[in-house]
Amino acid sequence: MPTDEQVAAAIIQMRPYLRTVFVMAHVLRRSRQEIAAALGISERRVDRRMIRALSAYRERLVSQGIE
Repeated sequence: MPTDEQVAAAIIQMRPYLRTVFVMAHVLRRSRQEIAAALGISERRVDRRMIRALSAYRERLVSQGIE
Protein backbone atom coordinates (compact mmCIF):
# COMPACT_ATOMS: atom_id res chain seq x y z
CA MET A 1 0.00 0.00 0.00
CA PRO A 2 1.48 3.36 -1.00
CA THR A 3 2.00 6.08 1.57
CA ASP A 4 0.27 9.44 1.28
CA GLU A 5 3.59 10.96 0.21
CA GLN A 6 4.04 8.41 -2.58
CA VAL A 7 0.50 9.01 -3.84
CA ALA A 8 1.02 12.79 -3.77
CA ALA A 9 4.35 12.49 -5.61
CA ALA A 10 2.78 10.30 -8.30
CA ILE A 11 0.00 12.83 -8.82
CA ILE A 12 2.29 15.86 -8.79
CA GLN A 13 4.54 14.33 -11.44
CA MET A 14 1.69 13.89 -13.93
CA ARG A 15 1.43 16.26 -16.85
CA PRO A 16 -0.83 19.15 -15.78
CA TYR A 17 -3.70 18.32 -18.17
CA LEU A 18 -3.74 14.72 -16.92
CA ARG A 19 -3.40 15.74 -13.28
CA THR A 20 -6.37 18.11 -13.59
CA VAL A 21 -8.69 15.36 -14.84
CA PHE A 22 -7.35 12.86 -12.29
CA VAL A 23 -7.85 15.23 -9.36
CA MET A 24 -11.29 16.33 -10.51
CA ALA A 25 -12.43 12.72 -10.84
CA HIS A 26 -10.73 11.04 -7.89
CA VAL A 27 -10.31 13.80 -5.33
CA LEU A 28 -13.20 16.15 -6.09
CA ARG A 29 -15.46 13.27 -7.21
CA ARG A 30 -16.72 15.08 -10.30
CA SER A 31 -18.53 13.18 -13.05
CA ARG A 32 -17.27 12.87 -16.62
CA GLN A 33 -19.93 15.36 -17.66
CA GLU A 34 -18.90 17.88 -15.01
CA ILE A 35 -15.23 17.57 -15.89
CA ALA A 36 -15.91 17.95 -19.61
CA ALA A 37 -18.05 21.05 -19.03
CA ALA A 38 -15.55 22.64 -16.65
CA LEU A 39 -12.61 22.09 -19.00
CA GLY A 40 -14.47 22.73 -22.23
CA ILE A 41 -13.59 19.33 -23.67
CA SER A 42 -15.61 16.31 -24.78
CA GLU A 43 -16.44 13.43 -22.46
CA ARG A 44 -14.47 11.17 -24.79
CA ARG A 45 -11.40 13.36 -24.26
CA VAL A 46 -11.99 13.16 -20.49
CA ASP A 47 -11.98 9.36 -20.81
CA ARG A 48 -8.74 9.35 -22.82
CA ARG A 49 -7.02 11.67 -20.37
CA MET A 50 -8.19 9.56 -17.44
CA ILE A 51 -6.76 6.42 -19.04
CA ARG A 52 -3.43 8.16 -19.56
CA ALA A 53 -3.48 9.64 -16.04
CA LEU A 54 -4.15 6.25 -14.45
CA SER A 55 -1.38 4.70 -16.51
CA ALA A 56 1.07 7.42 -15.42
CA TYR A 57 -0.03 6.98 -11.81
CA ARG A 58 0.50 3.22 -11.91
CA GLU A 59 3.86 3.52 -13.67
CA ARG A 60 5.12 5.95 -11.06
CA LEU A 61 4.10 3.71 -8.16
CA VAL A 62 5.51 0.58 -9.82
CA SER A 63 8.82 2.39 -10.40
CA GLN A 64 8.93 2.89 -6.63
CA GLY A 65 8.37 -0.82 -6.06
CA ILE A 66 4.69 -0.51 -5.18
CA GLU A 67 2.14 -2.74 -6.88
